[in-house]
Amino acid sequence: MRQRFYFWWKQIVFLVGIFIFGGICEASVYAEPSSSGSQDQGKIKKPDKPAISMNAKPEDVQSLVGVSGGALWGFSKFNPSTNKSNLYVQRLDADGNKQKAPLLVRHTSGQVISLKINATSEMVWVVWISKLKESESGESTYLLAALRISPSLDTILDPIEVDHFQSTDPVLDFELLTTKTSLALLASPSGTESCTKKVDGFLQEGSCYGITLFSVSKEGKVARLSHRRIYGSGGGILSLLDLQGFAAVTAYAYQGGPVFDHHIVSYQAGVPAPKIEMKHAVLPMRKYVVGSEVVTISDQGDRGSQRGVCPWKGKRSGTCHMIRIARADGTTIPSKKSKHLFLPVLSMKNRCKENHAWTELMYQDEENTKQTLQIEPTQSGLMAEGAWVWTGQSFLVLDEKGRMQVKPCQELER
Repeated sequence: MRQRFYFWWKQIVFLVGIFIFGGICEASVYAEPSSSGSQDQGKIKKPDKPAISMNAKPEDVQSLVGVSGGALWGFSKFNPSTNKSNLYVQRLDADGNKQKAPLLVRHTSGQVISLKINATSEMVWVVWISKLKESESGESTYLLAALRISPSLDTILDPIEVDHFQSTDPVLDFELLTTKTSLALLASPSGTESCTKKVDGFLQEGSCYGITLFSVSKEGKVARLSHRRIYGSGGGILSLLDLQGFAAVTAYAYQGGPVFDHHIVSYQAGVPAPKIEMKHAVLPMRKYVVGSEVVTISDQGDRGSQRGVCPWKGKRSGTCHMIRIARADGTTIPSKKSKHLFLPVLSMKNRCKENHAWTELMYQDEENTKQTLQIEPTQSGLMAEGAWVWTGQSFLVLDEKGRMQVKPCQELER
Protein backbone atom coordinates (compact mmCIF):
# COMPACT_ATOMS: atom_id res chain seq x y z
CA MET A 1 0.00 0.00 0.00
CA ARG A 2 2.82 2.41 0.93
CA GLN A 3 4.71 1.60 -2.30
CA ARG A 4 1.61 2.38 -4.38
CA PHE A 5 1.21 5.72 -2.54
CA TYR A 6 4.86 6.71 -3.26
CA PHE A 7 4.43 5.71 -6.91
CA TRP A 8 1.44 8.02 -7.46
CA TRP A 9 3.05 10.79 -5.42
CA LYS A 10 6.11 10.77 -7.76
CA GLN A 11 3.84 10.90 -10.82
CA ILE A 12 2.00 13.96 -9.47
CA VAL A 13 5.26 15.78 -8.64
CA PHE A 14 6.58 15.00 -12.14
CA LEU A 15 3.47 16.35 -13.89
CA VAL A 16 3.44 19.52 -11.77
CA GLY A 17 7.10 20.11 -12.65
CA ILE A 18 6.36 19.73 -16.37
CA PHE A 19 3.44 22.18 -16.11
CA ILE A 20 5.57 24.82 -14.31
CA PHE A 21 8.49 24.43 -16.70
CA GLY A 22 6.21 24.72 -19.72
CA GLY A 23 4.64 27.88 -18.33
CA ILE A 24 8.09 29.44 -17.83
CA CYS A 25 9.12 28.58 -21.39
CA GLU A 26 5.93 30.02 -22.85
CA ALA A 27 6.34 33.20 -20.80
CA SER A 28 9.89 33.65 -22.11
CA VAL A 29 8.69 33.45 -25.70
CA TYR A 30 5.60 35.64 -25.42
CA ALA A 31 6.79 38.10 -22.80
CA GLU A 32 5.83 41.72 -23.49
CA PRO A 33 8.81 43.96 -24.28
CA SER A 34 9.74 46.11 -21.31
CA SER A 35 8.95 49.82 -21.45
CA SER A 36 11.15 52.50 -19.97
CA GLY A 37 8.39 55.12 -20.13
CA SER A 38 10.27 57.18 -22.73
CA GLN A 39 9.29 57.10 -26.39
CA ASP A 40 12.91 57.41 -27.49
CA GLN A 41 14.80 55.22 -25.03
CA GLY A 42 12.79 52.02 -24.56
CA LYS A 43 14.27 48.93 -26.20
CA ILE A 44 14.26 45.17 -25.87
CA LYS A 45 16.60 42.33 -26.74
CA LYS A 46 16.05 39.80 -29.47
CA PRO A 47 14.46 36.52 -28.34
CA ASP A 48 16.62 33.51 -29.14
CA LYS A 49 14.14 31.10 -30.69
CA PRO A 50 10.52 32.31 -30.92
CA ALA A 51 8.27 29.25 -30.81
CA ILE A 52 5.92 30.15 -33.65
CA SER A 53 4.50 28.46 -36.70
CA MET A 54 5.50 30.03 -40.02
CA ASN A 55 2.19 29.04 -41.64
CA ALA A 56 -0.33 31.88 -41.53
CA LYS A 57 -3.75 31.23 -40.03
CA PRO A 58 -6.96 33.05 -41.01
CA GLU A 59 -6.70 35.29 -37.94
CA ASP A 60 -3.08 36.28 -38.74
CA VAL A 61 -2.12 39.28 -40.87
CA GLN A 62 1.15 40.05 -42.60
CA SER A 63 2.99 42.68 -44.64
CA LEU A 64 6.13 42.76 -46.78
CA VAL A 65 8.48 45.63 -47.67
CA GLY A 66 11.60 45.71 -49.83
CA VAL A 67 14.83 46.98 -48.26
CA SER A 68 18.44 47.13 -49.41
CA GLY A 69 19.64 43.59 -50.07
CA GLY A 70 16.32 41.89 -49.36
CA ALA A 71 13.02 42.44 -47.58
CA LEU A 72 11.36 42.64 -44.18
CA TRP A 73 8.34 40.50 -43.42
CA GLY A 74 6.03 41.65 -40.63
CA PHE A 75 3.32 39.34 -39.30
CA SER A 76 1.09 38.78 -36.28
CA LYS A 77 0.04 35.74 -34.25
CA PHE A 78 -3.22 35.91 -32.30
CA ASN A 79 -3.99 33.96 -29.14
CA PRO A 80 -7.81 33.80 -28.72
CA SER A 81 -7.60 32.47 -25.16
CA THR A 82 -5.78 35.60 -23.92
CA ASN A 83 -7.06 38.08 -26.56
CA LYS A 84 -3.46 39.07 -27.20
CA SER A 85 -1.37 39.31 -30.36
CA ASN A 86 2.36 38.95 -30.93
CA LEU A 87 4.01 41.01 -33.67
CA TYR A 88 7.10 39.69 -35.42
CA VAL A 89 9.59 40.95 -38.00
CA GLN A 90 11.54 38.50 -40.16
CA ARG A 91 14.51 39.57 -42.30
CA LEU A 92 14.72 37.99 -45.77
CA ASP A 93 17.61 38.03 -48.23
CA ALA A 94 17.28 39.07 -51.90
CA ASP A 95 16.03 35.57 -52.81
CA GLY A 96 13.42 35.41 -50.05
CA ASN A 97 15.41 33.14 -47.71
CA LYS A 98 14.84 33.71 -43.98
CA GLN A 99 17.77 35.24 -42.11
CA LYS A 100 18.08 34.12 -38.48
CA ALA A 101 14.98 33.78 -36.31
CA PRO A 102 11.92 36.06 -36.43
CA LEU A 103 12.14 38.96 -33.99
CA LEU A 104 9.32 39.38 -31.47
CA VAL A 105 8.79 43.15 -31.50
CA ARG A 106 5.57 43.59 -29.55
CA HIS A 107 3.01 41.79 -27.38
CA THR A 108 -0.19 43.82 -27.78
CA SER A 109 -3.78 43.71 -26.57
CA GLY A 110 -6.57 42.48 -28.83
CA GLN A 111 -6.54 40.87 -32.25
CA VAL A 112 -4.44 42.59 -34.92
CA ILE A 113 -6.68 42.91 -37.96
CA SER A 114 -4.46 45.08 -40.14
CA LEU A 115 -0.68 45.40 -40.28
CA LYS A 116 1.76 47.44 -42.38
CA ILE A 117 5.55 47.51 -42.40
CA ASN A 118 7.62 50.18 -44.11
CA ALA A 119 11.25 51.28 -43.99
CA THR A 120 13.65 54.12 -44.69
CA SER A 121 17.42 54.29 -44.25
CA GLU A 122 16.85 55.63 -40.72
CA MET A 123 13.83 53.75 -39.42
CA VAL A 124 11.66 50.67 -39.77
CA TRP A 125 7.99 51.33 -39.07
CA VAL A 126 5.50 48.68 -37.95
CA VAL A 127 1.94 49.99 -37.70
CA TRP A 128 -1.21 48.05 -36.84
CA ILE A 129 -4.90 48.23 -35.99
CA SER A 130 -6.05 45.87 -33.25
CA LYS A 131 -9.60 45.09 -32.19
CA LEU A 132 -9.68 45.49 -28.41
CA LYS A 133 -13.27 44.62 -27.54
CA GLU A 134 -16.77 44.37 -28.97
CA SER A 135 -19.98 45.63 -27.36
CA GLU A 136 -23.37 43.94 -27.45
CA SER A 137 -24.55 46.52 -29.98
CA GLY A 138 -21.89 45.32 -32.45
CA GLU A 139 -19.69 48.40 -32.10
CA SER A 140 -16.05 47.52 -31.52
CA THR A 141 -13.19 49.50 -29.97
CA TYR A 142 -9.99 49.68 -32.00
CA LEU A 143 -6.41 50.80 -31.42
CA LEU A 144 -4.12 52.33 -34.06
CA ALA A 145 -0.51 52.05 -32.92
CA ALA A 146 3.01 52.40 -34.33
CA LEU A 147 6.40 50.96 -33.51
CA ARG A 148 9.83 52.31 -34.50
CA ILE A 149 12.74 49.93 -35.01
CA SER A 150 16.33 50.59 -36.06
CA PRO A 151 17.28 49.36 -39.58
CA SER A 152 19.53 46.73 -37.99
CA LEU A 153 16.55 45.53 -35.88
CA ASP A 154 18.72 45.81 -32.77
CA THR A 155 16.76 48.63 -31.11
CA ILE A 156 13.00 48.78 -30.61
CA LEU A 157 11.61 52.05 -29.29
CA ASP A 158 8.49 52.29 -27.16
CA PRO A 159 5.17 51.86 -29.02
CA ILE A 160 3.07 54.91 -29.86
CA GLU A 161 -0.69 54.93 -29.38
CA VAL A 162 -1.86 57.00 -32.35
CA ASP A 163 -5.64 56.72 -32.01
CA HIS A 164 -8.55 54.92 -30.33
CA PHE A 165 -11.90 54.76 -32.10
CA GLN A 166 -15.21 52.88 -32.27
CA SER A 167 -16.68 51.38 -35.43
CA THR A 168 -19.40 49.00 -36.56
CA ASP A 169 -17.49 48.03 -39.72
CA PRO A 170 -16.15 44.46 -39.39
CA VAL A 171 -13.21 44.91 -41.78
CA LEU A 172 -10.84 47.85 -41.31
CA ASP A 173 -7.66 48.70 -43.18
CA PHE A 174 -5.32 51.68 -43.38
CA GLU A 175 -2.49 53.00 -45.53
CA LEU A 176 1.09 53.78 -44.47
CA LEU A 177 3.87 55.61 -46.29
CA THR A 178 7.17 57.05 -45.14
CA THR A 179 8.82 60.22 -46.44
CA LYS A 180 12.48 60.97 -47.12
CA THR A 181 12.75 62.45 -43.61
CA SER A 182 11.46 59.18 -42.06
CA LEU A 183 8.10 60.79 -41.25
CA ALA A 184 5.31 58.20 -41.17
CA LEU A 185 1.96 59.17 -42.71
CA LEU A 186 -1.07 57.10 -41.67
CA ALA A 187 -4.47 57.31 -43.37
CA SER A 188 -6.80 55.40 -41.08
CA PRO A 189 -10.50 54.82 -40.47
CA SER A 190 -11.65 56.79 -37.44
CA GLY A 191 -14.97 55.10 -36.80
CA THR A 192 -18.64 55.42 -37.59
CA GLU A 193 -19.93 58.97 -37.05
CA SER A 194 -23.35 60.64 -37.12
CA CYS A 195 -23.71 63.24 -39.86
CA THR A 196 -26.19 65.02 -42.10
CA LYS A 197 -26.51 65.35 -45.86
CA LYS A 198 -28.65 67.68 -47.93
CA VAL A 199 -31.11 65.66 -50.04
CA ASP A 200 -33.63 67.54 -52.23
CA GLY A 201 -33.00 70.71 -50.25
CA PHE A 202 -33.52 69.06 -46.86
CA LEU A 203 -30.97 67.89 -44.28
CA GLN A 204 -31.08 64.14 -43.82
CA GLU A 205 -29.64 62.39 -40.77
CA GLY A 206 -27.37 59.44 -41.43
CA SER A 207 -24.00 57.89 -40.68
CA CYS A 208 -20.58 58.74 -42.09
CA TYR A 209 -17.37 56.81 -42.56
CA GLY A 210 -14.60 58.77 -40.81
CA ILE A 211 -11.07 59.05 -42.23
CA THR A 212 -8.17 60.66 -40.36
CA LEU A 213 -4.68 61.42 -41.64
CA PHE A 214 -1.91 61.33 -39.01
CA SER A 215 1.80 62.04 -39.14
CA VAL A 216 4.24 60.43 -36.72
CA SER A 217 7.79 61.79 -36.58
CA LYS A 218 10.84 59.62 -35.99
CA GLU A 219 11.01 61.22 -32.52
CA GLY A 220 7.52 59.85 -31.79
CA LYS A 221 5.45 63.05 -32.09
CA VAL A 222 1.90 62.47 -33.39
CA ALA A 223 0.02 65.14 -35.36
CA ARG A 224 -3.53 64.98 -36.74
CA LEU A 225 -3.31 66.49 -40.24
CA SER A 226 -6.90 66.10 -41.42
CA HIS A 227 -10.25 64.51 -40.68
CA ARG A 228 -12.91 63.75 -43.30
CA ARG A 229 -16.39 62.29 -43.13
CA ILE A 230 -17.87 60.43 -46.10
CA TYR A 231 -21.63 59.96 -46.13
CA GLY A 232 -22.18 56.21 -46.08
CA SER A 233 -20.70 53.13 -44.44
CA GLY A 234 -18.49 50.13 -45.11
CA GLY A 235 -15.80 52.19 -46.81
CA GLY A 236 -12.05 52.06 -47.13
CA ILE A 237 -8.89 53.89 -48.18
CA LEU A 238 -7.86 53.43 -51.80
CA SER A 239 -4.54 55.26 -51.82
CA LEU A 240 -2.13 57.44 -49.87
CA LEU A 241 0.43 59.23 -52.06
CA ASP A 242 3.45 61.41 -51.27
CA LEU A 243 3.46 64.59 -53.39
CA GLN A 244 6.69 65.95 -51.86
CA GLY A 245 5.40 68.01 -48.95
CA PHE A 246 1.77 67.05 -49.43
CA ALA A 247 -0.16 63.82 -48.88
CA ALA A 248 -2.98 62.86 -51.27
CA VAL A 249 -5.69 60.60 -49.81
CA THR A 250 -8.42 58.83 -51.77
CA ALA A 251 -11.14 57.09 -49.75
CA TYR A 252 -14.69 55.88 -50.26
CA ALA A 253 -17.89 54.75 -48.54
CA TYR A 254 -21.04 53.05 -49.78
CA GLN A 255 -24.41 54.79 -50.00
CA GLY A 256 -26.31 52.92 -52.70
CA GLY A 257 -22.95 52.83 -54.52
CA PRO A 258 -19.40 54.06 -53.89
CA VAL A 259 -19.04 57.69 -52.73
CA PHE A 260 -15.49 58.97 -53.22
CA ASP A 261 -13.51 61.57 -51.31
CA HIS A 262 -10.18 63.02 -52.48
CA HIS A 263 -8.13 65.54 -50.56
CA ILE A 264 -4.55 66.84 -50.46
CA VAL A 265 -3.00 67.86 -47.12
CA SER A 266 0.29 69.59 -46.35
CA TYR A 267 2.73 67.84 -44.03
CA GLN A 268 5.70 70.16 -44.64
CA ALA A 269 5.62 73.94 -44.15
CA GLY A 270 6.76 76.27 -46.92
CA VAL A 271 5.97 73.98 -49.87
CA PRO A 272 3.58 75.42 -52.51
CA ALA A 273 0.37 73.46 -52.91
CA PRO A 274 0.14 71.28 -56.04
CA LYS A 275 -2.70 71.89 -58.51
CA ILE A 276 -3.15 68.20 -59.25
CA GLU A 277 -6.75 67.28 -59.95
CA MET A 278 -7.90 64.04 -58.33
CA LYS A 279 -10.70 62.17 -60.10
CA HIS A 280 -12.42 59.00 -59.01
CA ALA A 281 -12.85 55.82 -61.03
CA VAL A 282 -15.00 52.73 -60.93
CA LEU A 283 -13.73 50.35 -58.27
CA PRO A 284 -11.19 48.83 -58.10
CA MET A 285 -8.39 51.25 -58.93
CA ARG A 286 -4.76 52.00 -58.07
CA LYS A 287 -2.80 55.26 -57.98
CA TYR A 288 0.92 55.80 -58.55
CA VAL A 289 3.22 58.81 -58.42
CA VAL A 290 5.41 59.05 -61.53
CA GLY A 291 7.67 62.09 -61.25
CA SER A 292 5.32 65.00 -60.59
CA GLU A 293 2.28 63.20 -62.04
CA VAL A 294 -0.41 61.07 -60.43
CA VAL A 295 -1.31 58.06 -62.56
CA THR A 296 -4.64 56.34 -61.89
CA ILE A 297 -5.17 52.83 -63.26
CA SER A 298 -8.75 51.57 -63.14
CA ASP A 299 -9.75 48.02 -63.97
CA GLN A 300 -13.17 49.19 -65.07
CA GLY A 301 -12.88 52.95 -65.62
CA ASP A 302 -15.31 54.47 -68.15
CA ARG A 303 -16.78 51.01 -68.62
CA GLY A 304 -20.06 52.35 -69.97
CA SER A 305 -18.62 54.73 -72.55
CA GLN A 306 -15.99 52.24 -73.73
CA ARG A 307 -18.56 49.42 -73.83
CA GLY A 308 -16.15 47.05 -72.12
CA VAL A 309 -13.75 46.77 -75.08
CA CYS A 310 -10.18 46.02 -73.98
CA PRO A 311 -7.84 46.75 -76.95
CA TRP A 312 -4.78 45.18 -75.36
CA LYS A 313 -6.65 41.94 -74.66
CA GLY A 314 -7.98 41.82 -78.21
CA LYS A 315 -11.48 40.92 -77.09
CA ARG A 316 -14.56 42.30 -75.43
CA SER A 317 -14.57 42.00 -71.68
CA GLY A 318 -16.40 43.37 -68.67
CA THR A 319 -13.05 44.29 -67.11
CA CYS A 320 -10.63 46.65 -68.84
CA HIS A 321 -7.56 48.58 -67.67
CA MET A 322 -7.99 52.32 -68.16
CA ILE A 323 -5.63 55.22 -67.39
CA ARG A 324 -5.89 58.84 -66.27
CA ILE A 325 -2.90 61.16 -65.66
CA ALA A 326 -3.05 64.29 -63.51
CA ARG A 327 -0.16 66.76 -63.77
CA ALA A 328 1.19 69.18 -61.18
CA ASP A 329 0.17 72.20 -63.29
CA GLY A 330 -3.50 71.15 -63.17
CA THR A 331 -3.74 69.66 -66.68
CA THR A 332 -4.94 66.10 -67.23
CA ILE A 333 -4.82 63.25 -69.76
CA PRO A 334 -7.42 62.96 -71.14
CA SER A 335 -8.05 66.71 -71.08
CA LYS A 336 -10.81 68.24 -69.01
CA LYS A 337 -12.72 68.96 -72.26
CA SER A 338 -12.90 65.25 -73.09
CA LYS A 339 -16.15 63.36 -72.56
CA HIS A 340 -14.12 60.54 -71.03
CA LEU A 341 -12.33 60.51 -67.69
CA PHE A 342 -10.04 57.66 -68.77
CA LEU A 343 -8.22 56.29 -71.81
CA PRO A 344 -7.82 52.60 -72.65
CA VAL A 345 -4.53 50.86 -71.87
CA LEU A 346 -3.13 49.12 -74.97
CA SER A 347 -0.45 47.04 -73.23
CA MET A 348 1.14 46.59 -69.82
CA LYS A 349 4.39 44.61 -69.54
CA ASN A 350 7.10 44.13 -66.98
CA ARG A 351 10.67 44.77 -68.09
CA CYS A 352 13.94 43.82 -66.47
CA LYS A 353 17.57 44.53 -67.36
CA GLU A 354 20.70 44.20 -65.23
CA ASN A 355 18.65 43.81 -62.06
CA HIS A 356 16.61 46.93 -62.85
CA ALA A 357 12.88 46.31 -63.15
CA TRP A 358 10.01 48.50 -64.28
CA THR A 359 6.52 48.35 -65.79
CA GLU A 360 6.10 49.62 -69.34
CA LEU A 361 2.58 50.81 -70.04
CA MET A 362 1.26 51.89 -73.45
CA TYR A 363 -1.92 53.87 -74.04
CA GLN A 364 -3.51 55.83 -76.87
CA ASP A 365 -4.08 59.54 -76.34
CA GLU A 366 -6.92 61.70 -77.64
CA GLU A 367 -5.08 62.27 -80.95
CA ASN A 368 -4.88 58.48 -81.42
CA THR A 369 -1.12 58.57 -80.83
CA LYS A 370 0.45 55.75 -78.87
CA GLN A 371 2.21 56.92 -75.71
CA THR A 372 4.52 54.95 -73.40
CA LEU A 373 4.74 55.39 -69.65
CA GLN A 374 7.43 53.85 -67.44
CA ILE A 375 6.57 53.10 -63.81
CA GLU A 376 9.37 52.13 -61.44
CA PRO A 377 8.77 49.36 -58.90
CA THR A 378 7.47 50.67 -55.60
CA GLN A 379 6.99 49.05 -52.23
CA SER A 380 3.62 47.78 -53.47
CA GLY A 381 5.19 46.05 -56.49
CA LEU A 382 4.69 46.28 -60.22
CA MET A 383 1.23 46.59 -61.71
CA ALA A 384 1.28 43.63 -64.09
CA GLU A 385 2.28 41.26 -61.32
CA GLY A 386 0.20 42.48 -58.40
CA ALA A 387 1.65 43.14 -54.95
CA TRP A 388 5.20 41.98 -55.58
CA VAL A 389 8.09 43.46 -53.60
CA TRP A 390 11.35 44.21 -55.41
CA THR A 391 14.54 43.39 -53.50
CA GLY A 392 16.96 44.69 -56.13
CA GLN A 393 17.48 41.16 -57.42
CA SER A 394 14.19 39.29 -57.20
CA PHE A 395 10.47 39.82 -56.71
CA LEU A 396 8.90 38.37 -53.56
CA VAL A 397 5.27 37.89 -52.61
CA LEU A 398 3.44 36.17 -49.76
CA ASP A 399 0.24 34.24 -50.42
CA GLU A 400 -2.65 33.81 -47.98
CA LYS A 401 -0.96 30.79 -46.38
CA GLY A 402 2.28 32.63 -45.70
CA ARG A 403 4.19 30.86 -48.47
CA MET A 404 6.89 32.80 -50.30
CA GLN A 405 6.99 33.07 -54.07
CA VAL A 406 10.20 34.25 -55.75
CA LYS A 407 10.70 35.47 -59.31
CA PRO A 408 14.24 36.35 -60.42
CA CYS A 409 14.69 39.37 -62.65
CA GLN A 410 15.19 37.35 -65.84
CA GLU A 411 11.92 35.46 -65.31
CA LEU A 412 9.82 38.58 -64.87
CA GLU A 413 9.27 39.62 -68.49
CA ARG A 414 6.32 38.29 -70.45
